[in-house]
Amino acid sequence: LDETPLPVAGLLDALDAVIWAVDIPSKQFLYVNEKAQELLGFPTEKWFDSATFWADRIYSEDRDWMLRGYDQSIENWARHHCEYRANTSYGKVVWLRESARILQDDAGQPRHLVGLAIDVTQQRLLEGQYVQAQRVEAASRLASRTAHEIANQVMIISGYAEDLLTTLEPDNPQRADVREICAATNRLRTLMGQLSSPTRSQALSADPIDLNDFLKKLEP
Repeated sequence: LDETPLPVAGLLDALDAVIWAVDIPSKQFLYVNEKAQELLGFPTEKWFDSATFWADRIYSEDRDWMLRGYDQSIENWARHHCEYRANTSYGKVVWLRESARILQDDAGQPRHLVGLAIDVTQQRLLEGQYVQAQRVEAASRLASRTAHEIANQVMIISGYAEDLLTTLEPDNPQRADVREICAATNRLRTLMGQLSSPTRSQALSADPIDLNDFLKKLEP
């Protein structure tokens, strides 16, 4: 860096990306730009303390497959592209999109692994919200179709119950049972109407109820 007419170190620090270089045999970091400290919170000197920091910066659930990917990249002299989660010094986990490649020494052996990583946490969050919204929409459509089919069956049950009620004598003890069938179908109609209504962006209003009165209605 000292021999180049351009301020390369300054340019690397100005990039909105983590730039790093690792010695392959020792797994020690040799270089990291200032963006690494800004994004992950670890002081620059922390990166050079031990060989384990190369792995410790990776989120535990992503660590095994990430390290295997690095090893395969070194073995096959292939570029390594991936997205993974990284630990920060302040307890937050961030998503990084990383690209790494091998640099060889004078003998043609793999000597350094250099990489560039950018923060894609916000993009991942938006993608997750989009997927969740799709799931909610699919569930809403399924609930609406199901409610429509059940409502059709409830209508048949209700119709037969009402016809049966008109044929029973006023003092017939079965009238109470048929009334319960009618009441149950009315409750089901209300429930099906709620399921088939479009998904609302605002929360449903909550009204106070008398719990004792509510339980008495359920008693039959």
